[in-house]
Amino acid sequence: MSGSSAALALAPEALSIRDVYNFHSAANFAFHQLHANACRFDGDLTAFLVYSAFMVASAADTLKAMPTAENIEMVNAVLSLQSISEMTGVPRETARRKCKQLIDLGLLESFS
Repeated sequence: MSGSSAALALAPEALSIRDVYNFHSAANFAFHQLHANACRFDGDLTAFLVYSAFMVASAADTLKAMPTAENIEMVNAVLSLQSISEMTGVPRETARRKCKQLIDLGLLESFS
């Protein structure tokens, strides 16, 4: 590639129509979730990211524990601050502050 004004595009064989459709569906959902939760968390996307770590872990634990599709009961995941930090990439102290914020909002519960 030469010059800084070169235009780039995906190679035609890089993605199938199914890949494009799946990406669009996931990206559209993620965009709407980010937008809705930016308001819910007063624009604090780090708090949303920490909250999302619990949602992802809870969903994974629920799916693992689910014996049949008719028997769905949400499993609440319990995560350590270290786990949250590793999952989100935010420093442990930031994760601690955001968890306290989410507890104060009634979105998380603390277990000792």
